[in-house]
Amino acid sequence: MKIIFAVSHSQIACQAAELLTRLPWVEKPSICLISVMHEGAPSTFGTKPNQASEAEKRELELAQQQVGKILQAGQLSHTSLIVSGRAKQQLLDRARELEADLIVLGAADRSGLARAVLGSTSDYVANHAQCSTLIVHSSEKGVNDASGLKVVLAYDGSVGAQEACRQLHSFNWGVSSKISVAAFLERPSLLPETEIYDAEAIENAERITSQVCESIDNGAHVYNVVRESLHIGSGLQQHIHEQAADLVFCGATSASGISAWIVGSVTRHLLHHAHTSIWVAKQKNWSNNPK
Repeated sequence: MKIIFAVSHSQIACQAAELLTRLPWVEKPSICLISVMHEGAPSTFGTKPNQASEAEKRELELAQQQVGKILQAGQLSHTSLIVSGRAKQQLLDRARELEADLIVLGAADRSGLARAVLGSTSDYVANHAQCSTLIVHSSEKGVNDASGLKVVLAYDGSVGAQEACRQLHSFNWGVSSKISVAAFLERPSLLPETEIYDAEAIENAERITSQVCESIDNGAHVYNVVRESLHIGSGLQQHIHEQAADLVFCGATSASGISAWIVGSVTRHLLHHAHTSIWVAKQKNWSNNPK
């Protein structure tokens, strides 16, 4: 697997590196660290533009060195690159040149500024990249050991969910890993909470998610969760919180071939509100994304 790893000044890049080292890779990935200098950014008072650029470059080099040490400790090799321009476009351009399978980005917190940055960079890359993206959120609890990762697969039977399942299969999850295959169905707001809205849809979802669980035959503890919820995204978000999940796999598309399990942009909701890392699965197809 070829990975483009976006490294900025933020400490979140180190947490992203730690997550990569804890993933149970079947084959070690090829990782390219990329940092983007802000072209035309104003210099600080009393600092010449060239001096400001050199200072930013040194900071990015230091950030890459810190990330590199974490990757090396996890026996993951990497190369490093610093470029200038708009971050979102540079990441996509380099990913296209490399024909990357995955782009890794960090999202620090939930402040107004962070949400704006997330919307302008991570969302843009997740929407326009012709490969999967891994958006890593900061976490106070850190990430469990590779053998004990807690993973959620958001599954609605769509093409996107099937691709997310396929990519989840590509890892060698250990016997201590816990994987929940979660499907949420929408229910009317006026219906009492104790009353089931669509028993047939629940039965169908349980059957299909059980089949998905059976297909993940690698020793991990795998189980399915099917619930009704007023809002699909909020339901998944609550489940992710309950499981203290380290990583969520979900599809980039949400048009279900089974039922209307996902309404609106659930993936976008999770990117902005789930307090964990999100793997947005796409089948690589850079040939359909010309420069």
